[in-house]
Amino acid sequence: MSGRRGKVLGASVFMVLYLLLGLPRSVVYGQVVDTVDLPFFDDFSGHLRTPYAGYWVHKEDVDCGEQVAIAPPTTGVAIFDALCGDGSFHLQHGAVGNACDTLVSRPLRLIGSDSVYLSFQFQPQGRGGQPQPADVLVVDFFDPVSRKWSEVWRASFDANAQQVSQHYSYSDGKVRIVSRKAPDLSQRFVKAHIPVVLPYRVRGFQFRFHNFVQVSKDTQLPGRQANTGHWSVDMVYVNAGRNAGDTVYVDDVACVGNLDGLRLPYQQIPYALATPWLVQLESNPSKYLRTQFVNLSSDVRVVGREFRIKDASGTLPVVGSSRPYFVQVNPGATEEFQRTYSYQWGALAGRAVDVTIEANLKMDMAANLAPFLWNDTVRQRVRFADVYAYDTGVPDNGYGVDGLSTAKACVAMRFEPIAAGTIDRVQVYFNPIVDLTSRTRFEIVFFNERNGQPGDELYAQMCDPPKAFEKDKPFVEYVLSSSVGFDEPTYVGLRQTKADMMQVGIDLHTPTPSRIVYNAVGTWEESRYKGALMIRLACSQGGSTPRVTGCDVESRIALRVFPNPARARVSVQGAPDGCVVELYSMLGEQMRSVRADGGIVEMEVDGFPRGVYVVVVRGERNGILASERLVLL
Repeated sequence: MSGRRGKVLGASVFMVLYLLLGLPRSVVYGQVVDTVDLPFFDDFSGHLRTPYAGYWVHKEDVDCGEQVAIAPPTTGVAIFDALCGDGSFHLQHGAVGNACDTLVSRPLRLIGSDSVYLSFQFQPQGRGGQPQPADVLVVDFFDPVSRKWSEVWRASFDANAQQVSQHYSYSDGKVRIVSRKAPDLSQRFVKAHIPVVLPYRVRGFQFRFHNFVQVSKDTQLPGRQANTGHWSVDMVYVNAGRNAGDTVYVDDVACVGNLDGLRLPYQQIPYALATPWLVQLESNPSKYLRTQFVNLSSDVRVVGREFRIKDASGTLPVVGSSRPYFVQVNPGATEEFQRTYSYQWGALAGRAVDVTIEANLKMDMAANLAPFLWNDTVRQRVRFADVYAYDTGVPDNGYGVDGLSTAKACVAMRFEPIAAGTIDRVQVYFNPIVDLTSRTRFEIVFFNERNGQPGDELYAQMCDPPKAFEKDKPFVEYVLSSSVGFDEPTYVGLRQTKADMMQVGIDLHTPTPSRIVYNAVGTWEESRYKGALMIRLACSQGGSTPRVTGCDVESRIALRVFPNPARARVSVQGAPDGCVVELYSMLGEQMRSVRADGGIVEMEVDGFPRGVYVVVVRGERNGILASERLVLL
């Protein structure tokens, strides 16, 4: 669906493909040879970084995702803020009047259509930056005859009153204002309903969203000159035969919320430390997939639910439902899809893990509902590489401490080891600010835990902040001058050298939050924000532990287990002197433990049940150094 570059298909072949896929007709190869047919619908659930090119042009600055928005109607929203697509600020490129992101629809075919309305839902702020009164979201209509854009709607947000005001502008110059006031309105979605009247109701009509953001001008605290003024947009729908009061207008069943497929202590963990955890995970009989879906239509729908699990490396075959599980869903009802599953997690021990768990819906009348099918799928990605990471990789906002007496303020987050090891690198996500050169040096600090908060300082290292922002490589990696042992709960944080906000990324939508604390005036306080600072702890390449003591190992060892498969005896080569070679069953039970003396380690396995086992080489104080799968016949 997204691979639309390259050789252009003939028009007739392209149209056949579009009809088979049930999508509106539009050509995306640099020119539009036909307009998009009604209904036009996009809820930004296609798992794309930017809006779908078949529906939108001039879209590069608008991000799609599940971050920022709170409880969106379906998975995925379009996000409007102060940043360009590359992470720089619009104001740095000569933007006029605080103008920022723009999202323009492709031309629509409205000839002969009557009672046409554009509707959508929007949310100010969410988990992002609070829009100021002048930070508005605007909708314009394009008249293809006069070739002019005209504003037809705008929304503003009063955070103090928790009030959203919608301004509807009409061709006769009149303006109608509709205001809504409610507690926590910044966490809710509000509906907008705009009539498409003459002269716009013709072939070639377009509409666009754009926003205005006033970034802080406080040069004394440049850390505050960061991304802000967030608006989330969802459920964009244009169709004929509608009216001003319709409420159930999308004939659709959609997934809502995230997929609860695998409950993890972290979003990522070093794979070399994960072997016992993976082995235990496979033996857990209570594994399940769970997600929710809602019937947005006015009719009863028959919905099939299925799942699949895919290992990106190809080590394991795709696992999934043998057939969909069908259920009737009443109009407006929300149902839960829950299924137990079995997966050979232990087979991935000792290697990088990249597994996608996916749940999707199969509906009746699929051909008629084709414009709405992209929100039928939710995913969870399970990755084990070489870092401990609580965050999902996408920030909702920036975090820091500023003001009087904060020149030595420190923010920190609690980490708990999966297995004993050492840390030799720290990765930090810094949000972009207008003046990157204004950032000052800071310290990376490690503390032990005492009475549930940071205790003694274990390690500190002065570091330079980034002077550039790369959206494709947003984490800055700092190599520690000496590795730090990690065998008990530890607080890791950043200590500033200036009373200015550091703008560390904070992920407020992660399903694996941690404890965030700060110390501004000599005492540790718990942050009111629930989520994860985007600080990651990294082991050496591949998840092994560098410069370790006890085994005197400088790099990842080359482990050889033979014969494999085995029957009565197995030999292990490559375990350094002083380390321990262990054999685990798939239930996580330790079957053998032999100390290495620098040569080949022999283990008797005669009489053990046939099946898959895991051989682990463990340092005395530094965790797992290597692992290998073993099959006993």
